[in-house]
Amino acid sequence: MKKIKILSLAIVVLFLFSMVACAKDSGNVQPENINSGQADGDPQEMLPETETKSKMLPEVPENLNLEGYNFRLIYNAKYDETEWGVDGIEAEEEMGEAINDAAYRRNAYVTENYNFEITGFPYSMDEMSASFVKKIVMSGEDAYDAVIIRQNQAPSLITSGSFVDLKTMPYLDFEKPWWDKGIMELLSIGGKQFGAFGDLIVTANNALRIIMFNKKIAQEHMLENLYALVKENKWTLDKFYEMSKDVPLDLNGDGVFGAEDRYGLVIQNGGVIGLAFGAGESLTSKNAEDFPVLTIGSERSLQVFEKIYDIVHAQNLVLYDSAFADTWRGLQRTFEDNRGLFFGEVLQLVERMRASDTDFGILPFPKYDESQENYYCFGDSWCMNHIFVPITNRHFEQTGQILEILNAESYYTVRPAYYDKSLNGKFVRDEESSEMLDIILSNKIISLDEMFGWGMYGTISGALTSNSAQFASVIDKNTDKVTKAIEKTVDIILNIE
Repeated sequence: MKKIKILSLAIVVLFLFSMVACAKDSGNVQPENINSGQADGDPQEMLPETETKSKMLPEVPENLNLEGYNFRLIYNAKYDETEWGVDGIEAEEEMGEAINDAAYRRNAYVTENYNFEITGFPYSMDEMSASFVKKIVMSGEDAYDAVIIRQNQAPSLITSGSFVDLKTMPYLDFEKPWWDKGIMELLSIGGKQFGAFGDLIVTANNALRIIMFNKKIAQEHMLENLYALVKENKWTLDKFYEMSKDVPLDLNGDGVFGAEDRYGLVIQNGGVIGLAFGAGESLTSKNAEDFPVLTIGSERSLQVFEKIYDIVHAQNLVLYDSAFADTWRGLQRTFEDNRGLFFGEVLQLVERMRASDTDFGILPFPKYDESQENYYCFGDSWCMNHIFVPITNRHFEQTGQILEILNAESYYTVRPAYYDKSLNGKFVRDEESSEMLDIILSNKIISLDEMFGWGMYGTISGALTSNSAQFASVIDKNTDKVTKAIEKTVDIILNIE
């Protein structure tokens, strides 16, 4: 554990920002099975106000003085590129790194302005497990005010009553732009909101699954302008297949396609289902009472799954991570060696490839067809992080105030540092990819079925890469079991006091 008490600093200098165009439709558009998966609404909300607009302040008491309150935050920290944690929580000093320096200035400003301290307790993703947090909560000790933990660790903590319904806490205003309204709506169940996604953890967006494309291969095959296809709503599964089907090549001439040859798509086995989410199939949705319901098996969903199946089973088109002992690293090498046209991975790979000489661009996952209104980028539970409050917390008022303050100030400091200075300033290779980022970050979704392990996510994910395309029978066989699992979770959550 490390403890940082932020001392006073002069007035924080806010980042000046240029607003960028976003190709996203506003409003609560719901394709076939997506339940309002919009992340941040209008593109004007993608980035903070410029200097020509007044700064929006959190709605806490005027001249709030927290009298030196020690805000204790236990969190999943990112220690290296293989870790799934969040950056920008603590910073001991400015060191010329955008996110670190923004976090330092934010913490210095808020702790001075509102008179409180921040004590952080960072743990690696392996240490920050559900059992570890549950043990802390079961002790009954008021040890921490808030918890940041990966989404895949949260379900057992939620159903065991370890976390507070954030809607019962004062001062948290989830309508404000520093909270991700789309993800929050997807996380809620029966009107209860246990997890929150805000700009304090904006770097958790690295978990979103994207498509990278190799510009050298695209040019060699004289492919259409991929960026233009996205902006014209013509980036579809059919177009994806049309472009990738002629790329595979037996480079070593041994007559067998192996790890040293060239492919149209390189992707992890478990990443293929991202194509289904991109095509608008979310497996579950919400009814009028905010309860999750299974929405799969429609004619459209079967058509989507069958099309994806046909694509990934096209002869020699796909190279999976199972071809390598070091899994995703092998896929990355393949892409960097110009042996993969498309690379389906997480946004964090853009950062990991900073030192690479490979010329690439980024895209959202393709739509099903041109009638689909939005692109969708999936964030899975292994990678995504959220903010929670343990039931042992005895300081709801201060916690609500500080979480609102930290997320609000992050909107003006850490968010621009992440988006403009890091993604666009360091990792993205061209201006068009910056436009794609707007689309990706504005259209992110998660799956409650995948998060809680109800079963349909794993069933469909496995079927897409199996040797059988009997999706109707697979869905029918598992529907009752999954429905009962959903009902059990809902019943437990509704009875949490």
